[in-house]
Amino acid sequence: STRTIRSRGSSLRTLFAALALLLCTTAHAQRGDAEPAAQAPGKVSVPARTFIDTARWTCLVDARGAVHCTMRSSPDFWPAPTIPATGSSFEQVSGLSGVTALEGTGEYLCALDRRGVVQCWGCLYSMCRLWPKRIALAEPARQIVVENVGACALLQSGAVQCWGSGSSGQFGYSRAQPIVTEQPLSVPLQSKAVQLSATTDARCALDEQGSVICWGAVCGAGDSLGLQPRHMPKLEQVSAIAGNASFTCAVAGAQREVRCWGHPDAAQTSLQASAGLHPGRCEIATLRNLSHVKQLALGYLSGAALTDEGALYYWGESHYGGVRQ
Repeated sequence: STRTIRSRGSSLRTLFAALALLLCTTAHAQRGDAEPAAQAPGKVSVPARTFIDTARWTCLVDARGAVHCTMRSSPDFWPAPTIPATGSSFEQVSGLSGVTALEGTGEYLCALDRRGVVQCWGCLYSMCRLWPKRIALAEPARQIVVENVGACALLQSGAVQCWGSGSSGQFGYSRAQPIVTEQPLSVPLQSKAVQLSATTDARCALDEQGSVICWGAVCGAGDSLGLQPRHMPKLEQVSAIAGNASFTCAVAGAQREVRCWGHPDAAQTSLQASAGLHPGRCEIATLRNLSHVKQLALGYLSGAALTDEGALYYWGESHYGGVRQ
């Protein structure tokens, strides 16, 4: 089962609350208890192995690897909604089975199955698909990441392919590619990747040596450092990375601290006080009073970390005063 739950378009607090509601609803369903209508506006009728919550969708994977979704609200451009609005029962998405991971944001969702096949549906700009379409990857995938304007897959060999928009260098080329494509393009990495993360304007990979390589507009749309893959400084012995729409964090160093970087505006609003970032600068900063992290997750403008002792820490959003347990 998936160990790291990511939320797109909502804070981690909302995601954790949704998880609690989902687990309670599932427990009632398994025991055959009647669920009070006031507490279950959208009843989940199947036990969930994992789920994802985005600005438009809530989807879950059941024990067989089938995907069930409900749509929170239907965009004006959606041709003919095949998924019911929230409040109705979850409907199975046709053509998906053996799914092990879901990723998505906004109107675009992707599923990875046990064969390494990636299928996506929803809308990328004006390209909308009602049903999942198989992405023509060069080989089976082992991880997928999705952000507002596109997606990437980590392949079994450690290579990376991306699709969607290349307007900010998300394909790793020396110049931006002002195109939107569903044909995956290979990122020119010089080492094998073991984990991926994504922001709207950039992508990052953790490689076999514990280094982090990023490409695209790592510091936002005005990034002048070049769009091709480059090693990030001040990051050594990295064990995990995670990203959201605006910034990326890594678990790094012998003490396994959390170090973050990204768009200066986002850093100012959600990380400045926590990590000591300076408004208007693109820099890597360490979150204070947080170490020995074994699991990391990012929400829209917030983050959470689980330590070896089982303590959960939260930062960003309304917690501008720093990292809180």
